[in-house]
Amino acid sequence: MVQYLSTVELWQQIWRAGSKTSSGFGLWSHEIMFTEDAPTVARVWTETLTALGYSPVDIVLYGDWRDGRHMADEMWDMHRGAETGGQAIPLQEYIVDRAAPAEKVRNLNAKQVSPEAIDNVKIILGYFDEITV
Repeated sequence: MVQYLSTVELWQQIWRAGSKTSSGFGLWSHEIMFTEDAPTVARVWTETLTALGYSPVDIVLYGDWRDGRHMADEMWDMHRGAETGGQAIPLQEYIVDRAAPAEKVRNLNAKQVSPEAIDNVKIILGYFDEITV
């Protein structure tokens, strides 16, 4: 049975999966994910990377990479700049400018991430056959 999720359900599941599978240094464990802006960050991260060709599994795992941490650092600076009235470039544009190509991420995940970790992400997402890595 194929499960279809709304956009809101998808980013919420991706956020949940990222939080549960994080190794502790990427986007999912970053302080930005413990602010009132966390839902916006998770939504924009998911929508933008989906538009760039990432699968839900790729999105979760990429948020746990060092790239995810560095991008979260910049998003944190944008968040703090917005609080102090500074001008911050939109998160979506920032992610588009910085994200590695989806195919590169998919290939590195296949080589470097254990099959058990990928299976755990799929289970947490609630997806099975319709997600490919």
